[in-house]
Amino acid sequence: MSVSQLARDIKASPTLAMNERARILREKGEPVIHLGAGEPKSKVPFDAVMGCATKLKTADIRYTPTEGIPSLIKAIVRYTEDHYDKVVGNENVLVTAGAKQAIYNLLMTIINPQDEVVIFAPYWVSYPEMMTICGAKSGLVTPSDPIAQPTIDDFKKALTDVGQMRIFRPFFPRRELDVLDQVIQAVKQMSRNRVGALIVFERRNPLRSYTGTGTPLDATVTAEMVRTIFTPFAPLHDGALIVSGERLVAAGCILPLTDNAELSRELGTRHRAAIGVTEETDAVVVVVSEETGIISLVSDGQIARGLKPEQLRRDLERLLDLYGEAAHEEPLHESD
Repeated sequence: MSVSQLARDIKASPTLAMNERARILREKGEPVIHLGAGEPKSKVPFDAVMGCATKLKTADIRYTPTEGIPSLIKAIVRYTEDHYDKVVGNENVLVTAGAKQAIYNLLMTIINPQDEVVIFAPYWVSYPEMMTICGAKSGLVTPSDPIAQPTIDDFKKALTDVGQMRIFRPFFPRRELDVLDQVIQAVKQMSRNRVGALIVFERRNPLRSYTGTGTPLDATVTAEMVRTIFTPFAPLHDGALIVSGERLVAAGCILPLTDNAELSRELGTRHRAAIGVTEETDAVVVVVSEETGIISLVSDGQIARGLKPEQLRRDLERLLDLYGEAAHEEPLHESD
């Protein structure tokens, strides 16, 4: 994923938006009690101020050692033992500009691309975006009581959303298969009637930058809905339909076209868009040609054409990992 694509996937900070709102209200003379970004209220210890001043006066300033300042680390270890009765090793001390930076450094160390992470509320609003930067997918569990920690019941309720994540799919294989049934049914009929279609299945890489180019839906996946969207001359029929988990999230979406010059001239805009988005993300795309009715499946920049509905289903079950087992990234093969 390119840096520009990653930047588009990061949502604006709600904390900064709240800060700006508070600033505008204050400038208007409104009384504001702002509970956004916090600032330390206690003063810096005098000894620390004097120590910094003494160091600055020497003009002998160097980069901080990669492993940290030894004397500072020892002081933190001693302070922790004296005030919290906890014994920690020097190697367990991390000094940063703030707690969020420390957590971000930790996440970048332990999170791998395509990992899936469950976040329990309350949490810093930047956590989901940190996961996006790490290339992971996050699911949120919110407590029913806003002043309490999430309970098991809260977790069970949240499974409706986090159940879309791969780590929970063994508990929900039937729901995903129902979605696939509806899509295959629609594709079969559109192929028979030669109705063009471009259906994108989100996997681990978020597709927010593409859903934002279309019309939001948040609709249940049904064959009738899919066929209606791609009805010729309908407002959304020319763009892509994006499916995330069990929901149709957006339609009429604009996808990047591949610049692969070696592709057959028989492939039109829909096919080139399908290849383009799978070159930039791990999405899986189904294409129905409006000229021939041929069904194609695209993954990782590779296209398989002339698929029968039964083969399409088998390939989608494997690529979407509907049974909770890691899909083997086998190359796509055209139908015999």
